Amino acid sequence: MRTKISRTLLVTTFTFISALTSVFASTSVPPTLIAQSFSSNPDATTLDEMKKVTFTGRLKTNWPWNRQILEVKLKPSMDPLIIRAKNTGGDKIELTLETPSSYPAGLAKPKVLLENNEITLTVANWDILTNKEAQVSSRIKNTLDNTYSPWVSFPNVVLPLVIYRSEYNLAKILKNSKTDELLTLEKWMTRLLDEAVKPAGTEAMFALRIEYSYDVIQGPDELEVRLPVLLIPSAKMTSQTAAAIATQMENWFHLNNPSKENGAFVMDLNLFITSPNEKSYAPIFDTDTLSLELKNIKL
Repeated sequence: MRTKISRTLLVTTFTFISALTSVFASTSVPPTLIAQSFSSNPDATTLDEMKKVTFTGRLKTNWPWNRQILEVKLKPSMDPLIIRAKNTGGDKIELTLETPSSYPAGLAKPKVLLENNEITLTVANWDILTNKEAQVSSRIKNTLDNTYSPWVSFPNVVLPLVIYRSEYNLAKILKNSKTDELLTLEKWMTRLLDEAVKPAGTEAMFALRIEYSYDVIQGPDELEVRLPVLLIPSAKMTSQTAAAIATQMENWFHLNNPSKENGAFVMDLNLFITSPNEKSYAPIFDTDTLSLELKNIKL
């Protein structure tokens, strides 16, 4: 008799847990997405640093910390980050974050902060040319029965737009370059385009305005003059692009024979890429004072 009663109670208990699990799974919902944004690096001193920004995503949640796992994608093509929560006593919740093996090399591991049931994900060193747009999506995994809620995301991606208005010397900011280096215009333009445009891929377009700058008056009352050299409203980069641009710059210089007093080619470079949800090109990088001094050019 005791054996029969015990078996009956055991079956009843399993049935009750199963019912709880089903109800719990059906009511699990992912966090509410609040914001996603990029911020540039105001202290950037190299072109590589200028291309890297910080991405931030914010989510509001009230998930049951002890029985659910949160998965977050920074963009659809990336594998999800795994966020686990642990109650460390009282109202204190400790979050741990795991990155997948496919996490992009060179991209900093995200920092995760929980405050007032709001999760903030911060990712530094997001290279705008290789990682491009972001689109946060999230879902909840129920650890009781390994079921998932639907993925929830913003309907549109967010594209970074990095703008620099300070003057940068190309001989200082380009990789493997030195301030006293003397190179042909073709080699300088190849270095610039290879670092600033090429990593964005075939879907990128660039615009370039080049002027020649020299001093009419030097000293405290310095007076600078700029002359138009070349304007490329939009173009795709090919293996011949740098050479073609350099040839036009050289031809202009020899034809016009401008003053060499503190002379430099000053460039305004803009980069555009296509967004997955857009047919047109969108701006992603804009700098208007890249200076290549005459003392660094072999003409």
